[in-house]
Amino acid sequence: MFNQILVNFNVDVNKCLVVILGCVCLGYIIKNTSFFKFICNNDIPFILAIFGTILYCLVEKVSVVNCVFGCFMGLSSVGLHQLFKHFIEVDIAEWLKSLFLKNK
Repeated sequence: MFNQILVNFNVDVNKCLVVILGCVCLGYIIKNTSFFKFICNNDIPFILAIFGTILYCLVEKVSVVNCVFGCFMGLSSVGLHQLFKHFIEVDIAEWLKSLFLKNK
């Protein structure tokens, strides 16, 4: 069903993944390198929304719909990062707790 919705909007899933992954990489670089420490964490979603818009408009033609899709993909990359971060931190922390609690 989701693919049918994307076909109706004429969206190529591969191009969407490239934009989302590009935004995730840029967000990770901004967040974790000392070179970009002057950028506040609250500004990262805005930067990724702009970057996603520009990147998707470079991949596709420039239109209002493509700008909205690009902005959405940039912001969704922030959510994707938070989802992975939550699962990694929670799962590892719970696993370590269960390891140490079982040994005592």
